[in-house]
Amino acid sequence: MFDYQESKNHLDTELNSQEVAQDVQIKQLRDGQSGYAEAHELEVDERTFQIRLANTETVRSHASSLIHRMYASRGYTVNNPLQENPHRVTMTISENDLVIGTITLGIDSPSGILADEIFKDEVDAYRARGRKVCELTKLAFDPTTRSKIALASLFHIIFIYLRRVQKCTDIFIEVNPRHRRFYERMLGFKKHGPKKINPRVNAPAYLLCAETDYIEEQIQKMGGTSSHDCAEKSLYPYFFCPISEKQNKAAIDKQLAVLRADQANANAVNALAAIYQASRGATSVERLTPSH
Repeated sequence: MFDYQESKNHLDTELNSQEVAQDVQIKQLRDGQSGYAEAHELEVDERTFQIRLANTETVRSHASSLIHRMYASRGYTVNNPLQENPHRVTMTISENDLVIGTITLGIDSPSGILADEIFKDEVDAYRARGRKVCELTKLAFDPTTRSKIALASLFHIIFIYLRRVQKCTDIFIEVNPRHRRFYERMLGFKKHGPKKINPRVNAPAYLLCAETDYIEEQIQKMGGTSSHDCAEKSLYPYFFCPISEKQNKAAIDKQLAVLRADQANANAVNALAAIYQASRGATSVERLTPSH
């Protein structure tokens, strides 16, 4: 089940593109503890947060704890949220060693994807057309963290991986009906099929889908424009700037080549994320000029 794990007030804030004044406090993880900051709003520093592949038991454990905490707060039951699987990739975003967000990518395989459990007919229609499908699941974001940039960055890195490494053409997500509007308006997903009960979390769900071509077009059009007065009201202006991507093309292509040869190479994933992250704050549409 793909569920945006922030408070309703924050969801409304995102939908209306309004900024919320933040009273910033953060508690560091104590030695030997894996707890999270208590009820304080966390300021995510766009210069220091890190996006990493969850390829160790420790990182997966921290991400699983966040998923359990967020889903339980909504009354959902999630068993063994992050098990090692060759067809699934989990990425996390952290600040000061504190995991504040996570998302899992499921790649289609002979065993299918999780969405097949209740939406197989809808997914099969895409397979029949020769499309390579994938799904995004287990999104959890600490509700005390209010950062469109952090959320957009996590989406952007997972998108780069699924499109340029895995060559996926269509992304599916299963969402609770109350969160459907967010994904439609903020990321351009579209509903496919009727509402059904998802037995994995015992809650209703819609199946949404977006073509990777469409997402790429939005990034090229709007990425890095969040500071513009005329920025479009979606999450795409908070994605990484496409001009900075062109200026770092050689370094990006090097890591993508490694990943195409070894799709589970954590060093390459982390290096790729670091390249994009380094461009955030150091560059913007206003300060960049296209390379000649």
